[in-house]
Amino acid sequence: LPWPFQFHMKLNRSGLMAGGKQSMEIWYDYPGGRQIEIFNKSGKVSYVNHRANGSFYSYTPGLPGCKIHTCGFGLLRPTWTQNGTYHGQKVINGRNCDVWDI
Repeated sequence: LPWPFQFHMKLNRSGLMAGGKQSMEIWYDYPGGRQIEIFNKSGKVSYVNHRANGSFYSYTPGLPGCKIHTCGFGLLRPTWTQNGTYHGQKVINGRNCDVWDI
């Protein structure tokens, strides 16, 4: 099961990394060298634009300008699962998930 070169997904997450409940949308575009993320926590929206060169830009409406960050890594490559073993789908918390050993 290959990783797609482009996709869009919506998810809800919670826990320490999310700082509580948060909805999120991701637009992944490996050929275009970008991944756009929209975070929404209780109506407070913020945007992140990850670039293939390891930089990303963040913007929160109502705050001046955008912030430029360097994280030292780029986008997840579509080949990241090539040496893994796919185990099919498994239901986790009532949802079908693809299971891998990487």
